[in-house]
Amino acid sequence: MVNKNYILFIDSGIGGLSILKYFLDLEKDVNIIYFADTLNYPYGKKDEKTIGNILFNIYNSLKNEFNISLIVIACNTASVSALSFLRSQISIPVIGTVPAIKPAAKVTKNNRIGIIATETTVKLDYIQNLIKNFAKNKEVFIKSCPKLVDAAENFYSTEKIQEILKEELSFFVAKDIDTLVLGCTHYSFLLEDINNFFNNKVKILDSREGVSKRILQLLLEEVKDKNSKKLLFISNRDIEIKKKYQRFNEILKIFDHIDYHEILFFSN
Repeated sequence: MVNKNYILFIDSGIGGLSILKYFLDLEKDVNIIYFADTLNYPYGKKDEKTIGNILFNIYNSLKNEFNISLIVIACNTASVSALSFLRSQISIPVIGTVPAIKPAAKVTKNNRIGIIATETTVKLDYIQNLIKNFAKNKEVFIKSCPKLVDAAENFYSTEKIQEILKEELSFFVAKDIDTLVLGCTHYSFLLEDINNFFNNKVKILDSREGVSKRILQLLLEEVKDKNSKKLLFISNRDIEIKKKYQRFNEILKIFDHIDYHEILFFSN
């Protein structure tokens, strides 16, 4: 495994797996490390500097053990918080995941767009700048939905998910949106439930396609491997969390190996 070249995906939980699964449907013969930073879950309540330092330390904790050719920050919150910082610290390409506001502005028919995201993403200027640049002539309604993150992460029942969707998304029904942007990768696992909530009358957009296409553009031949390895690491030793990821893997059928990997700390 040491002499292989890897794409490193980082998220605090399972959300980034939605991007990884979409990407692997396009290109399966690549070596992957997925780092689920369960020790620091969720990123959605942390500040920009903290998230930047966490991502920097994850990469440094892995780089001497694995040849990493490309990093995918498979988390909206981490991307809008720390993408620029990480690129300034690391010489290899870093791809971020940002809310699909530009595509939403192109597909909306009534010019009323909803965005759901984490608390941190909603507060940052980054998302306001995206709206200003790509949707300034639209009515845009933003709401943080942290309960949906936990619903996706923790295998909530269908009934419980429906209750949370009603609580979190009724706001957008009243606003008569026709397009909803999923500003957190966790929400993509609830795509069918969200579609059902809106009776399939609202266009739902996430970042999976855009990020996957960008990975393909930057993908180096050295990462491609007919005998590829797919590794998942979690950052704390909680056996129940490891079992949860094993359950996800039974559904998604991605990883050859799931284990704990410590985050070391480095100054920058």
